[in-house]
Amino acid sequence: MTLTGREALTWGYQNDDPGEKCYLHINGVPDSIQFELLADTHYLSPANMEALLRGIEAVTVEAALGPAAAGNLPEIKPPGQ
Repeated sequence: MTLTGREALTWGYQNDDPGEKCYLHINGVPDSIQFELLADTHYLSPANMEALLRGIEAVTVEAALGPAAAGNLPEIKPPGQ
């Protein structure tokens, strides 16, 4: 959940030779922030990738608007909990 209602999580291309174990790029998009995460699934599962991005979203919202705003975001739990 985001304050603008424009949240989108999409899965891009798959590659058998990812190069890096994990790479996060933050793109400047007008009136928004776009995170692009590339990760080798031998080290970071798709579920953990999503949890990482949602955790970053929660921290970003809280930093910008305070804890009350971040309270609207789903709780992120470590895998297996």
